[in-house]
Amino acid sequence: MKIFVLIFIAFFTFPVESVAQQYLYLQKGNNVPHARFGLNDRVQFKTKENKGWIKGFLYGVTDKTITVGNRVYLLDEIDSFKTVNSIGETIGWGAIAAGVLYVVIVVANSGISSEASGLTENEAWVSGALVASGIGIRLISRKTYRSAKGWKWKVIDFEKNFLDE
Repeated sequence: MKIFVLIFIAFFTFPVESVAQQYLYLQKGNNVPHARFGLNDRVQFKTKENKGWIKGFLYGVTDKTITVGNRVYLLDEIDSFKTVNSIGETIGWGAIAAGVLYVVIVVANSGISSEASGLTENEAWVSGALVASGIGIRLISRKTYRSAKGWKWKVIDFEKNFLDE
């Protein structure tokens, strides 16, 4: 019984900021949003002035700005967003590592067993295919959304909408 009372008290005493529901949607036209970033999600984007990708965690979202790390960026200045499928990244890195490890094992095995052949053509094809497929999977698991191609950033703030009503 005590545990239920503690859970009940803890559930209703969290501050509003800890459960804030602010999202940044990426959508094209009036279609369904394609990607959604919430607070504390990892984001990658480019601004119109910056050539490189800015990476960090999304800490704040307003109608006109986003806060990544300790810096505030205007949504109008953002040129593109990049999303990464973490499962694809993991599988891609695993295939690359398997290809490299396969070569290491084959070469070490041929050195230990005193075989002069070393790496055969078939073994080279297998390891090359693993590395190439891993790179391909990693490339496929990334998608870039550019404002020049019609993608827009839309802010959804459920907390603000709820409090305004």
